[in-house]
Amino acid sequence: MSQTKKEKTLQGRVEGLIRENKTLKKKLSKLRKLAHTSVNYSKPKPDPSIPAKPKEPKECDYCRGEIRYISVYNLKFEVCQKCKTRVRVK
Repeated sequence: MSQTKKEKTLQGRVEGLIRENKTLKKKLSKLRKLAHTSVNYSKPKPDPSIPAKPKEPKECDYCRGEIRYISVYNLKFEVCQKCKTRVRVK
């Protein structure tokens, strides 16, 4: 075999492998997207035989009003329902 013919066959193999790599990358990205969207993030269900404890509402330090949690633009706040004081929760 001549040198140029060897180079052509090698060049053809390389181009074929590059095309195959591109198609495999596309398939992989589609599978990643599918796996990401179909992941189930559900929390484990509590055992029904154990009774749940009722949560006691938090009280404001100033006026003893009930504190509720409010989310605004992905920022969480504790807001008193009586005096309307607001504290950011980290």
